[in-house]
Amino acid sequence: MKKFLLVLIVLAMSVAAQANIITYSDSVTGLFDLVPDTDLLVSQFDSSLGTLNSVTITFYTALQGSLGFENLKQFGGNFSISTNNIYAAVVIGGGICASNYNDNQMYTATLGAYDGTTDYAGTSGTILATYSDSDTMPFFFNTPDSMAQFLGTGNMTFTTQTFSMMSLGLPTNSEAAINTTGQASVTISYDYTPVPEPATIAILSLGGLFLFKRKTA
Repeated sequence: MKKFLLVLIVLAMSVAAQANIITYSDSVTGLFDLVPDTDLLVSQFDSSLGTLNSVTITFYTALQGSLGFENLKQFGGNFSISTNNIYAAVVIGGGICASNYNDNQMYTATLGAYDGTTDYAGTSGTILATYSDSDTMPFFFNTPDSMAQFLGTGNMTFTTQTFSMMSLGLPTNSEAAINTTGQASVTISYDYTPVPEPATIAILSLGGLFLFKRKTA
């Protein structure tokens, strides 16, 4: 009897104390060229699931770009192209996490006569530069005050914004283009101790019943 009761109590304590982790995430790709700026949404923690122990939230941004140049003249030669100011950025939450690139310099290219296709390739076109950047920002919360914002049955909302500008110095009868794309994501993990399940409650009740019978025997 004692061994059986001990097993019941140990099993109940083990099940009741086990922590769980639930994770939510949202992401967007194709910023700048395919989709507009958007909000990232992740669910709050529903306190009916149990007691929240800690929150880990990670933000990620990235972008890639390229500068293409095409000679449109009917003869080739050496060309100089200045990027007076090229800038692009992806930002989450007004600055929680941000990626950007900035270019301000002189490029030179030797190209042939216009080959009939403005594709920044072939004999009359080239890619002068490529750009990329990424940023990851993790945050951890484990105090009641800091975790309060995560409690509820709605969503946590984080704005995603893109910024870009371009100022180029080009020779006559030429064309240049900047192709930029970006990504952003947020992932949140809730570490919590769940509310005891009916089976656990039954085990605890059974253990209590044995204790009651033993005392009254």
